[in-house]
Parts: sequence; structure tokens; C-alpha cells
Amino acid sequence: MNNHRLFELATPVVFAHRGAKKYAPENTLASFQKALEMGAQALELDVTLSKDGEVVVIHDDRVDRTTNGTGEVTNLTLAELKELDAGAWFSQEFAGEQIPTLAEVLELVQSKALINIEIKNAGKRNAELVEKTVMLVKKTKRQESIIFSSFIPGNVKKLRIRLPGCPTGLLTLPGLLGKVEIGLLGRISPDLIHPHYSSVNQRFIQKQHSRFKRVHTYTVNEVELMQTLAAWGVDGFFCDDLLLAQQVLTKTS
Repeated sequence: MNNHRLFELATPVVFAHRGAKKYAPENTLASFQKALEMGAQALELDVTLSKDGEVVVIHDDRVDRTTNGTGEVTNLTLAELKELDAGAWFSQEFAGEQIPTLAEVLELVQSKALINIEIKNAGKRNAELVEKTVMLVKKTKRQESIIFSSFIPGNVKKLRIRLPGCPTGLLTLPGLLGKVEIGLLGRISPDLIHPHYSSVNQRFIQKQHSRFKRVHTYTVNEVELMQTLAAWGVDGFFCDDLLLAQQVLTKTS
């Protein structure tokens, strides 16, 4: 696994959270293209299933916040999702942007950047979501530039079995519950752990490193926090403002 692209990138790796989220509508092709133009070495996106079983890139369970539509993603077919405007809510400059499929994003990015795919909660269809995502990654032969994450331990286990060459991280919640998750469930994620930044300190990072486990934390948008995490030796963080993170890390190095 050490020949994976993740281990070739300088740390801390900055994951462009849902693309260039501050500069373009999140989880759209425009957002990922903008992040690439800004020099992103790593992207983050979220996947779930449409009603007809297509793997689509969207964060929320519903389309209401990021499109002009309404309803549960899993109750809408891909054709219905493609009719929605996923860009005008952000700016008229992006009017007409669509909810992309994972296949479309993989085609856009190709080998230009590492991608962290977060597997969302598809309920009773989780196994189908994992399997179809795995099939797409295999079809495009992108195993060496894809990592996975999920808040759902079962998803992490399934991914490790189906794509053992792709590092997979357990996402944990903020606060006390997240610390409990790390203690009880951390073993299912031997390569990576993706905790909320409130669960992280220097001792925690050093402990994970002693177990040969990388720490990628979310979602980090404050300058002082970026500086502190870098000083503590964090391996990566997810950020909404890629340009800000690049400026901070350039000054820190």
C-alpha cells in the first residue's frame, strides 16, 4: 500500500472539501475543476445512490439546500436529479450546474489529484452503494489515487475487504461521542482515522503515528488551527478554502 499516491504527498495534505467549496458550488464539476486550477493535490467528495441505483455526488440526504429542487436523493432518479440546478443557489455564474455522478468526477479528475470518497448513509442500500462505488473505481483503474472514509463502521469494513489497496478511514463525530468511537471502533480503520479537530491534540497524533496510522481531521478553516495542527504533525485536513490553507502552510514551512 505504500506505493499509493497518498504516501507520496507532502504533509499535511490539504483536502479540498467538496471541491473549491468557497469559490464554487460544492460537489459540482465546476467546484472540482476550480480546485484543480488552484493546484489542489487532494479532493474530497460525498457519494450516495439515486433511486435507480446510480452513484451520485452530493453531501446531503436531500436536494433542498444545494439545488432548486426538493426531496430525498434516494427517491429521485438520475434523470430527475440531472434536471435540477445545483449552481444558481451559489451564484448566477454557476447557474445550470448539475449534480454529477461519481463516474463524471472520476473522468474530470483522472490522475490529476488524490480523491477522498466519503461513503454516505444509503440506509438499507449501504452494501449496494459500497459495491457500485468499488466497481467504478476498479473500472477506471484509480485504486492508487483513491482513499475512502465513512462515519459508518460497516462501510469501512466492506471497503477494506473489497479494495484492500485503498486506505480507508473511519470518520468520527465531534466531542465525547467521537472520542468513544475512536476508542471502540478505531481498530476497524488500521490505516487512517478522520476525527473532528476537537478530538485531536499533539499526543493523540503521536499515539496514532506509533500505531502507523495517519490522522486526517475535518473541517479546518481557521488560520490559527491550521498552524497548530501542522505544528502537531497532523497528516492532513479537510478545508473549504484551499487558497487560504496554501498560504498558511507556505508561511509555516
